[in-house]
Amino acid sequence: MAEIEIYVPVLLNFRDNGLIYDSEDVRRLQTTLLGEANGIRDATAPDALFEHELVKPDGTPSPRDEHDDWPAHLARVEVYYYHHRIILRYLFDAAIPGGDRAARQVVLRHSAYVLEHRFVRQINSIRDGAPVPDERGRVTSYYSYCLIFALEPAGFRDGMETLLGSHTFRIVEVTPKLYERDRMHLVRISIPSTNVYYRKDVGHFLKVDILNAIYQHMLYAKKEKDEEELLKLVDFTPEATSRHNVMQESQLHALWDHAVDALGGRTVDLHTVGQQANLFRISFLAVILAALSSVVAVVSLIEVMR
Repeated sequence: MAEIEIYVPVLLNFRDNGLIYDSEDVRRLQTTLLGEANGIRDATAPDALFEHELVKPDGTPSPRDEHDDWPAHLARVEVYYYHHRIILRYLFDAAIPGGDRAARQVVLRHSAYVLEHRFVRQINSIRDGAPVPDERGRVTSYYSYCLIFALEPAGFRDGMETLLGSHTFRIVEVTPKLYERDRMHLVRISIPSTNVYYRKDVGHFLKVDILNAIYQHMLYAKKEKDEEELLKLVDFTPEATSRHNVMQESQLHALWDHAVDALGGRTVDLHTVGQQANLFRISFLAVILAALSSVVAVVSLIEVMR
């Protein structure tokens, strides 16, 4: 994994959230937004999770201005887009001064620019049904959040004070590999981000589960809560978006509850999974020993019969 990996899941708000695009509308939107004319190209890295990435503004023909600086130690930014969801994936190839907090601030500034100029403005500037069907599809705001994956700091689990500063708990990731113990990750949920600290790599499906949980229990929940205010918005403004785009304690608790119940974070689940894994390994070892005993018995019988 990268030194620091940060996802920014985004949920767009339209003038009419009941508007449903057909497959051709979505295809045209993706072609318009995920193209080199918009500073986005097909992903080139073999380990890319998403199919597109931002073009680095270092002499390339992608549109840019003085606010489109590429942060230091940022290896690449991958992009996912479908209808009303955008996900930006930031990969840092080296730690930056200030650690994951500083990286989060870099990502928040950069993603705000990318979301406004690469997506919102592009969608809202399209006319004559190409590809947005009509004005109901104009973006008036969006909700976003940060999900950070970082190596667990040395001694992080040893200090009680580091575990009590916010919603911090453990989740277990069961591995199908016999020779590898189940992975235990520490999760910290706060208003600006959810941080997952790991000692061993976090699996692909766990990342997907956490991202979907953020959409379901935070972004959609906040959008529903702000419904009356959103109906008053006609055009996009960064000020209105930043005012609404702040998670609240209720969203944090909802994500906490889901993670504990569904992602293996309950204490009883942690112990149960550990015991089951140990029992499975013991059983497997017993089968191997039994097989070896059978082989030895057969060899001994052959020697006796000679």
